[in-house]
Amino acid sequence: MIGIVAGFKSERWPVIDRNAGRLQLGIRKVSLIDVAYDPAQPVLGNPNGELSIVEFFDYACPTCKTLHPHLKQIVADDGHIRLVMKDWP
Repeated sequence: MIGIVAGFKSERWPVIDRNAGRLQLGIRKVSLIDVAYDPAQPVLGNPNGELSIVEFFDYACPTCKTLHPHLKQIVADDGHIRLVMKDWP
């Protein structure tokens, strides 16, 4: 089971159209499996947990800083949760 924000299906990045000379928004399709099981992302809790939660956070976000210890405690108390950390943006 994967816990993730519903509807997250794409990643956006700026693309320069050299012919038009203007900045455009490019969209690349990303599957939920790619997001939840990206080997480059750190994982807390049980790496083989039954439930995967993907936490999108920003190191500069005060709300993220407040929430993270609570989420870590829930993961530690349960033992069946795999918490994937995604630094965003």
